[in-house]
Amino acid sequence: MTKIIPITPKRNPFPTGGELRSAIYAAVNETADEIKKKYERSWQTWEHKPEAKVEKTGGYERRVTVGGANAKIFTYVDEGTPPHVIRAKNRRVLAFSSKFSPKSIPNNLVARTGSKGGDTVFRRQVMHPGSKPRNISKKIGEKSEKLLTQMLKKHVRFEGYVG
Repeated sequence: MTKIIPITPKRNPFPTGGELRSAIYAAVNETADEIKKKYERSWQTWEHKPEAKVEKTGGYERRVTVGGANAKIFTYVDEGTPPHVIRAKNRRVLAFSSKFSPKSIPNNLVARTGSKGGDTVFRRQVMHPGSKPRNISKKIGEKSEKLLTQMLKKHVRFEGYVG
């Protein structure tokens, strides 16, 4: 009769509860920090910058929020605006440059310098044509799952596992 002897590793190659928990916390925290940096890069050239914060919402969950005094401006840029009237409030007329190039473009997370130029125009009110959504939050959301996967691979180590 043949005797079968199982071959077992001397040490469990998979992380144990505490090791795994620590690795997941590290991966989640690092992912949240990277997402925060992506938001901050998207408005780095803006004059009126919002604030990005990482909030611990419980357990492994982290939430990156955009807030501060300029959060409304970010919402207008991120989601776009419909055509609307702009009226002079504190002065008799509005004054603005006749040429303008925005600092952000749709579906791109990199902030540019933008530009103003041309003649100065004076009006009591203007019809703003609206703006296209830049989709900053959407693009970051699309990248966040891949980023978390990369961070988990970085922090969760399986001894003897090649993958």
